[in-house]
Amino acid sequence: MSSEALAGAEALTRVPLGQLLIQGGFLTQVQLDDALYEGSRTGERLGEVVVRRGLATEDDVAKLLAEQWDLEYVERSAIWFDGNALARLSREDAQRLEALPTRIEGGHVVVAVAEPTEQRLEALRELIGPETVVIVVPKSALDAGLRSDLLRSARGQFSPSDGIAEQVEAEHDTELETDEDAELEFPPAAEEDDEEVVLAAVTPLPVQRAEEVEMDTTMDSDAVALLADEAEAVAERLAAQAAAVRQQQTELRERSDAYESRIQELEETLERRDEQLARVRSQLTELLGSFDD
Repeated sequence: MSSEALAGAEALTRVPLGQLLIQGGFLTQVQLDDALYEGSRTGERLGEVVVRRGLATEDDVAKLLAEQWDLEYVERSAIWFDGNALARLSREDAQRLEALPTRIEGGHVVVAVAEPTEQRLEALRELIGPETVVIVVPKSALDAGLRSDLLRSARGQFSPSDGIAEQVEAEHDTELETDEDAELEFPPAAEEDDEEVVLAAVTPLPVQRAEEVEMDTTMDSDAVALLADEAEAVAERLAAQAAAVRQQQTELRERSDAYESRIQELEETLERRDEQLARVRSQLTELLGSFDD
């Protein structure tokens, strides 16, 4: 069977994310239908709508996506980076594919994604190699990595001979310009020959190092500004969730009022019919009495 046919067969047997959310107790069928409808209007993915509404966390969605695609889920505290892996994908390709190489393990490049798709996995295997290993991570962790200075614009600018630790140290000593795209600086590596790079993000990711070498992460004024921006974004998402909840409450009250009005109409109709029935019975009684006379 060809790889295309095999992929098609797997897609047919793959349980939809919506059903996994229902099975996991995160959604009801009504909530799923509503989230799918909202996503069709806003262009958001189902997982993004569910997280924005507070029905599930990013980690919950990432775990379900990993289960759906039979991939490994890696929590943010276990993510670490290796310069050799980072050199395998340019910034442009990483941002286009929403994927980030993390390390090389057993001779295979391990690439993190937040939402697997057939097209994304195929493109990664074409760019990096057919033996590429894909893992699923929370979306905010991936976005933080893509916004950071881990990747370079030109493919191959990171290479084993370039000395990743030295590049990071030089960047740490250079003041970055403050603008919307300001990126966090990274401290010098703990060992001169160590090529692992730690991701400093809005939510700092604890580092699991291959040789158990500790590296302290420091943040400068640019990092503080980025934290403030992220906090504002979180506040906006919470406000949007609160507004969505209020809207749902308003809709429920309106439905409740409509149901009460309908019930009242039915009760009035029943009362009128009872009165009509009583009159008919009275007339029948009078008619029967006239026969007796």
